[in-house]
Amino acid sequence: MDVKRYYDFHHRRGVIVESGKVSNLDAMDITAPYTPGALRGGSHVHVFSPNGERVSFTYNDHVMHELDPALDLRNVGVAAPFGPVNVQKQHPREYSGSHWCVLVSKTTPTPQPGSDEINRAYEEGWVGNHALAFIGDTLSPKGEKVPELFIVELPQDEAGWKVAGDAPLSVERKQPCPRHRVVSCSDV
Repeated sequence: MDVKRYYDFHHRRGVIVESGKVSNLDAMDITAPYTPGALRGGSHVHVFSPNGERVSFTYNDHVMHELDPALDLRNVGVAAPFGPVNVQKQHPREYSGSHWCVLVSKTTPTPQPGSDEINRAYEEGWVGNHALAFIGDTLSPKGEKVPELFIVELPQDEAGWKVAGDAPLSVERKQPCPRHRVVSCSDV
């Protein structure tokens, strides 16, 4: 058995079944340079928006997990109906998907105590069709874990989903960043 091909959070994927036909929801590209709209890891716990157009998910990054499992931080993402996303397959785990996927949370392995920096994002839920709430683990000024509620406003048009993030997409040693203008994140 290939030990690198085991089942884990960072190897999951979302699929859509329509009229008996199965297709990948999210694309996966784990070989740099990475494909815009594709994920570098696994999506799980998929939830449709109330209007059925978008799908939220929790996410773990394969690339970061390969560097150091401690750097594979749980995030929250959204799949929007602006695909397909076609991946030039260079690895057996890579595949194309029907939706454009982005992360909407930003995590760090070392959050500043007393700040809104998050080291784990999870338990998301839709607030209408264009906002997502989630829990983000922060640190108190004393360094104790404090789960806080965050809300993210999402773009309403395709162009807003496809604006590049604050960090280059193909940075191999960094967690993927949310797209610029995709996320307006505040604690509630």
